[in-house]
Amino acid sequence: MKSIRTIFENIGRPMALFLCVALLLLSACGQRGSEENRQQAEHEEAPFISTEEMLADYDYMWYIIETQFPFLEEAKRTGYLEKRGIDPEKIKETYRKRIIAETQQFDKDPYNISSSVPAYGQYKNSKEAIYTLFSQCLNSFKSLGHLRITASNIAWYGDEFSEKSDRFYESFGNSGSIDVLHRYDPDELISLDYIEGIPVITVKRFDNGDDSAGKLIKKAEKISKEVVEGEYKDAVIDIRGNPGGNDAVWRKGFSQLLYGYTRSYMTVGGFKAACLDYFGENYSRLLEKSTEFVLRPVEKINKESLLEGESINEVMRKAQLDYIFQSEVTPNIPEPQGEVYKGKLWLLVDERCASSAEELALFCQNTEAATVIGKQTFGIGATGAAPIYKRIELPNSGMCFEFEWIGYLNRNGTFNDLEGMIPDIETEDDALEVCLNIIKKGQ
Repeated sequence: MKSIRTIFENIGRPMALFLCVALLLLSACGQRGSEENRQQAEHEEAPFISTEEMLADYDYMWYIIETQFPFLEEAKRTGYLEKRGIDPEKIKETYRKRIIAETQQFDKDPYNISSSVPAYGQYKNSKEAIYTLFSQCLNSFKSLGHLRITASNIAWYGDEFSEKSDRFYESFGNSGSIDVLHRYDPDELISLDYIEGIPVITVKRFDNGDDSAGKLIKKAEKISKEVVEGEYKDAVIDIRGNPGGNDAVWRKGFSQLLYGYTRSYMTVGGFKAACLDYFGENYSRLLEKSTEFVLRPVEKINKESLLEGESINEVMRKAQLDYIFQSEVTPNIPEPQGEVYKGKLWLLVDERCASSAEELALFCQNTEAATVIGKQTFGIGATGAAPIYKRIELPNSGMCFEFEWIGYLNRNGTFNDLEGMIPDIETEDDALEVCLNIIKKGQ
């Protein structure tokens, strides 16, 4: 093989330099072309969604929210939205403009990942853009009624979705899920301490980032067993600051503590006429959860025609809901392995308790499984019907969003999602201190 020096001597230095530069350029182009092909192949896995299609999906999503979401009118009327700085019309306008400004780059070049909008960042493809923008839009409602973009196309309660929806979610990876949850060590979330000889179970959240929540359930079961075997007359569960998670954690994990309190109780909710078909589609599932329920239309009557005091009908009429759904619910606490706790339970709550933590508080109050002490809770503890959430597939992208389709009432006639629940013993003082003092006085 001739040396580079020999080549230079045979063809001349200028020509040799030209050939070397040409070879380097060809090599660089080849590498760039290979990288571009790899990027294009990667992004072709994700469905391309044009700006026009996104806008059509966006308008459809808002149409569903305005005609089916049960909380908007009551949240406006009671000042809930204003108090939390939520302006639906402003949210709607803001994100429609953002869709136009931030996604038109993909209409020109669907696989151009180098484009960016300096004010908001960069999206790899149009699918990531629609998920991000629509999620941010619904997150502006600050969890009201669990209004949110669905993170996975795993069907709940047997709901079926199209192949388009499957493709949309599958392209995010094997899990079919977009969200990457922080994995918590169960020991970080559930702990057992003994204060003045009384077992105090602290639960920071009911979710460790694992959909099955298996490790968290086992930790809760272990703690429950220790409390039951200790034959303590009193035990405290402290869920202050708990934002919720997987309700299976407390239903299964604390079954030894709660199983003795499985009597039925009544719940009352309301929904909009546009959800009546959905009610019918899920009639058999409602029967599975409720031993008895009544459905009746809200009467559009004037307040002047009512007797003294407000009826359930009037509460629903003010909220502009069309149907009242009253159901007798049997709590789903699985039969535990081992003895059932025979002492007295106390549950501590505050204004940060929400979702499945709220459900536990409602369960304890409605069944008298525990005395609830603390501050008025945050809410969004839907309970009483299956399915709890209605999921809607957007026609162009296949992406789904969901929300509670029934608004449930507290004992005092307020909506739980808007007002939370009032504890049995309401206090601004430290709830644990108050609880321990009550226990001491009763001993």
